[in-house]
Amino acid sequence: MNILVPGSGNTARSILLEAVFETPGADRVRAYSAGTSPAGAVQARRDAADPAAKAGAGHAAALRAAYDVLHRRVQALLDLPAETMSPAEPAAQLKRIGEIA
Repeated sequence: MNILVPGSGNTARSILLEAVFETPGADRVRAYSAGTSPAGAVQARRDAADPAAKAGAGHAAALRAAYDVLHRRVQALLDLPAETMSPAEPAAQLKRIGEIA
């Protein structure tokens, strides 16, 4: 399965997600990150907490927290029996996964 992980700047979350998908999903998933307006520098952003807003030691902790949230969401997605799900099931499952903190 190919997954495109879009982001506005392709500066952090999409890159983190690409990396997160590659580890546990390597046998089922190939992920690609992309930005609609690539910023040219990597930094973390958005609802997984914005590590870019943290300076110094707080930045590393915020980056780890963002990675952990994204990892839990990816694992929940990979745990789904995507190959056997009915057409109606993915939407509800994706909504549930998006609420995982």
